[in-house]
Amino acid sequence: MTDVKVSLPADEVEVFVEHGGSKLSCPKCGKTCPGYDKRTRRWRHLDTCQLKTLLVADVPRVQCAEHGLVNVSVPWAEPGSGFTAMFEALVIDWLQAASISAVADRMKLSWNAVDGIMQRAVKRGLSRREALSPTRISVDETAYQGHDYITVVTDQVRKQEHRQLLGQGDDRMKGSKYQWRRNRRNMSRRQHLDFSVLRHSSLKTARAWAIKEFASQLWDFSSRTWAAKGWKRLLGWMARSRLKPMQQTGKTLRNHLWSILNAVIPGVDNSHAESMNSRIKTVKVRARGFRNKQRFRNAIYFHLGGLQLYPAGIRA
Repeated sequence: MTDVKVSLPADEVEVFVEHGGSKLSCPKCGKTCPGYDKRTRRWRHLDTCQLKTLLVADVPRVQCAEHGLVNVSVPWAEPGSGFTAMFEALVIDWLQAASISAVADRMKLSWNAVDGIMQRAVKRGLSRREALSPTRISVDETAYQGHDYITVVTDQVRKQEHRQLLGQGDDRMKGSKYQWRRNRRNMSRRQHLDFSVLRHSSLKTARAWAIKEFASQLWDFSSRTWAAKGWKRLLGWMARSRLKPMQQTGKTLRNHLWSILNAVIPGVDNSHAESMNSRIKTVKVRARGFRNKQRFRNAIYFHLGGLQLYPAGIRA
């Protein structure tokens, strides 16, 4: 450090530093090179006593035989950045908890300046990330929820039949909605007896309920061959059920049978994808939308990518 200048009207302090006279080298190849000239540069640093602090230095340029005329590296900032590494780390910390606009207001920076720090952090983190070789991935758009699907179809069938019976003066299904939905394991002895009359009747809903119960037992296979047999038996039953909602659902399940079996055998579900999707929505809401897909992608990487975002030499 060679000098310090304080400007109270501007709420600003400038700290001047200069090169110590050691040999200069190319920042790209590391070879010692002859100096060419110097150019004055400024970097925003952490505030001093609430004063905006700028680090000022005459940065040498060298003439590299391989890379031409280039600026030498400085130890307090990364190439191309107008901020010190410590300042960028502070902004990264703020961005973990607030939107770009909020951080820009707090740090008295432009939106683009804060966004630039985020983009550099993501690029830095991705360059440090080790190559991934996942054995399983979850895709939220194609994730399948078999258990609820059949249950919902059963309840469609129940509503239709209940309306038809009421039109004929038959109210035996009145108040039975939760009996069809309730898990039999959670029924009391009295509830079992009351429900037994309905489920052993000739009602269409009883047939739909039986199909639903059979479907609920098809998620514990460890053999793909036996799982395929079980699901094909279910699909055949649905096709012969003479229940239109079941037949339509059966066609959909048949079209996705390969995906269903892939979910059954490893015992996977889409809970992780749903959790990640919820967190992504939080990122989107906090930012109040994004200008383009690339910024949205980088925001996801920044907040949820588990990347090492800080500049070199800064610990998390």
